[in-house]
Amino acid sequence: MDTTTLLIISNDKALTEKVRKEFSATGINLEYAEDGISGLNKAREKSVGYIIMDSEIPKCNGFIVCRLLMFDEKHKHLSIVITSDDTADEPLALRVGAKVFVNKNTDPQNIISQVRQMITTGSRENV
Repeated sequence: MDTTTLLIISNDKALTEKVRKEFSATGINLEYAEDGISGLNKAREKSVGYIIMDSEIPKCNGFIVCRLLMFDEKHKHLSIVITSDDTADEPLALRVGAKVFVNKNTDPQNIISQVRQMITTGSRENV
């Protein structure tokens, strides 16, 4: 596991660019995927420690991707942040294995802060 690699699974170009700008100069390796299937494949093929993932992404939603990764013993170490426009998605996100749920309607900096805190502390628990 490479805890310095962050995988962003999102078709939200603004969010992806914001995360890229925030983390590109920090020495954290960034990987990208625009849909659930390619994101799942990258998570399985690459050595990542953290994932930021939209709940609603093409081909396979974030909840299913998260659950598939958490079922696999090799990927239970992952710290996953699921983002959604709907706060009602939080219980499901946590139930399928996300460590953190963030409402996308809040300040985008909140997503960055949650990930930064997980990386800094090496936390595998809810932030």
